[in-house]
Amino acid sequence: MSAEAGPKHCYLLRLAYDGFGFSGWQTQKNASTLQGVLESALSSVFDQPIRVVAAGRTDAGVHALDQAVHFKTSSYRQPRALYEALRTMLPQCMSVRCVSMVEPEFHARFWALRRTYVYWVRRSDRHDPFLSRLCWRVGLPLNFDAIRKGLDALVGTHDFSAFAVKSPGRNPHVTMDLAKVFDLGDENAYFVFRASHFLRKMVRILLAGLIELGLGRLVLQDLKASLETGVLAKHVAPAPPGGLFLAQVLYPADVRVFERYPAEAGDEKIPGILYPQDGHVPF
Repeated sequence: MSAEAGPKHCYLLRLAYDGFGFSGWQTQKNASTLQGVLESALSSVFDQPIRVVAAGRTDAGVHALDQAVHFKTSSYRQPRALYEALRTMLPQCMSVRCVSMVEPEFHARFWALRRTYVYWVRRSDRHDPFLSRLCWRVGLPLNFDAIRKGLDALVGTHDFSAFAVKSPGRNPHVTMDLAKVFDLGDENAYFVFRASHFLRKMVRILLAGLIELGLGRLVLQDLKASLETGVLAKHVAPAPPGGLFLAQVLYPADVRVFERYPAEAGDEKIPGILYPQDGHVPF
């Protein structure tokens, strides 16, 4: 029986993964994808085809600290049993943080209120082979005052067409309520973007433009003009995917959760490399 034939149960998974070596989240023919890995494991657990829906489709090489995924099935598995099974079946690059059973109408993409992305930049002229796939190393001095002015200009509702790959049918008007950089005073800086939704490669193109601003190759008016006209004032190649993390997906507080494992996993601070000290990243 198909997993979508008369589904009675809706599961919500919160995932973390290293996107290096995958052709992105979404299933593709003749390519290794994170969705494909997860669906293969779930189909084995439930002994039937399982198809999942994610809150956001991360590109090749992009990571997640808190991806949200739902699927519906007519079969029941206790959240703890499913959690333990996936721990043993998924590759080391992917982990399940939490398994919940939620109301049948829940939809991971359409019910999301806000999504938060973090981009890690290292300001160093030294190559670190252990961090190279998790951040963007910028070896030149950056003017963070100029960058912060650019970030301030992004807050609000704008047409972000200039900073995205064309995606027919997607609403280019995005409401961004948080755009900040946290310079830790050493070699590390973290850019945080929170919005209603994001367009394809939007964060990476925005980030590249902000770095150009910090290097003095763009001026603030260039950035503002791009928001107003929908055309980049100057061609900017997207920032490398390795520095980008889907960090958090927020849903309405009144989503009904019937079972959850681990029980406390819904509200704790997400662990990981993006928490060098308390208070820097406002999740």
